[in-house]
Amino acid sequence: MVSFDMDFHWKCCDGGASEEKVKLQSHLDSCKECGKNGPNNYCARARIETSLDINDYNIISYFTYILYIPLYLAGPIITFNDFINQLKTRPAATKNRKLVFNYVVRWIICFFLMELFIHSTFVIAIAKSSIWKQYFSSFQVACLGYFNLKHIWLKLLVIWRFFRAWAMMDGIETIENMNRCMSNNYSASGFWRSWHRSFNRWIIRYIYVPMGGSRMYLVNLFVTFTFVAIWHDLNLNLLLWGWLISLSIIPETIAMKAIPHKRWESWRHYKHLCGVGAVANILLMIAVNIVGFGAAGGHENSADGGVMAMIPIIFNINS
Repeated sequence: MVSFDMDFHWKCCDGGASEEKVKLQSHLDSCKECGKNGPNNYCARARIETSLDINDYNIISYFTYILYIPLYLAGPIITFNDFINQLKTRPAATKNRKLVFNYVVRWIICFFLMELFIHSTFVIAIAKSSIWKQYFSSFQVACLGYFNLKHIWLKLLVIWRFFRAWAMMDGIETIENMNRCMSNNYSASGFWRSWHRSFNRWIIRYIYVPMGGSRMYLVNLFVTFTFVAIWHDLNLNLLLWGWLISLSIIPETIAMKAIPHKRWESWRHYKHLCGVGAVANILLMIAVNIVGFGAAGGHENSADGGVMAMIPIIFNINS
């Protein structure tokens, strides 16, 4: 609904003015995906930024968009402009049967990997109990937190790729929500750009940029993650999770401005410095996500999700 309203509002405000056409043409000239054969080869970004004809913003298109079954339950999220553009011109990716078939095969492999994981590690049952507080060593507790996040990542990957594959078989191309493994990312900001990627782009387009973008970075950071927390559920743990994520991203942002990559990459210890920052980021993300999803709290209704009970064990504070 927000996507329809905002895209329609922007269309009414500028009516496809020359500035929008200049931006689109600039993108088409530099984008390798879009090609030179018109809208048939437009990439997702071009389809999103290309306003529709004013008559396309109607009640039938609106209900077709919000009630589209393959993406209705769990996404990935697609904008109104992108969706209607694809109804008019089917993307080349969905016409390639071999590509779609390979994607479905990969999803089947991920599904059975998920089954193997939950039937062999029992990480959820252990995390929901309090047994780890009494019998687990520091290393085992750290592994519990890590593999719990791995379970969340794999579970969401299976769900999102199923619905994306369904949409692709129906001729609708959406953004891959999980485009990299959670263990293959040491940047906090980069992590959130690759986790629920379609939602990240939706937030940037409809919340972050309209509220000032990078000019109001700190304010937008907290507003954005507060919205994300409420979007998940109106829950104290999730609100705390959103605010802690915002705080955990700030040190990385300061470090990137104070030690820019282009200026410092030639320093022989630069990689070691990045490694220290990577470890700090991973530990912060593990702790924050434990708070948000309450995985470490057992059956206790603690506001911190049980993370305060887990941290002393991991770092041997009480030993």
